Amino acid sequence: MTAPQIHPKLTEALARQRTAEHIVGTLKHLPDGWIVGFQAPGFRPLSAGSGAVGPNGEWNFDVGYWVWGYGDLSGDEVFDAFVNVWNTWGWIESAEPADSPTRSAFGRTQDGYRFDIYRGARGSVSMSWTSPYFPAPESRYDGLMPAIITKDGPQSYDDPHHRA
Repeated sequence: MTAPQIHPKLTEALARQRTAEHIVGTLKHLPDGWIVGFQAPGFRPLSAGSGAVGPNGEWNFDVGYWVWGYGDLSGDEVFDAFVNVWNTWGWIESAEPADSPTRSAFGRTQDGYRFDIYRGARGSVSMSWTSPYFPAPESRYDGLMPAIITKDGPQSYDDPHHRA
């Protein structure tokens, strides 16, 4: 097993910002009205956090988001739309076929952010993003994270640590 690559100039604040940029960049290639956010109507809230998870105490940042606002489309159509965009960029590493009861796809951006997208059995779509490792911070960054993101950028912010 190889040691994780540490990004010495990356911080939690920069990881949060870059994650949001990846999401906005993706949404710009999808239909208007699609929303990525901590809490979709009728679903439990997702969250964000960071901590020492690397073998030598390195940190990373991860966040979970729901996708909604796609009208009458099925969860499979939404899942496929995201996967198709990411696949054209060479980001997709694996994806489950359409006939699976649930579906997931995994990938990595060119700058080392890992992500997955998941379509649940009842059609809901969620995604999670994990930053590359960065040196342990002197203190935790307790800034706000975009709570709702559209192709126009973050629409609102919230403290992701207070999510259940």
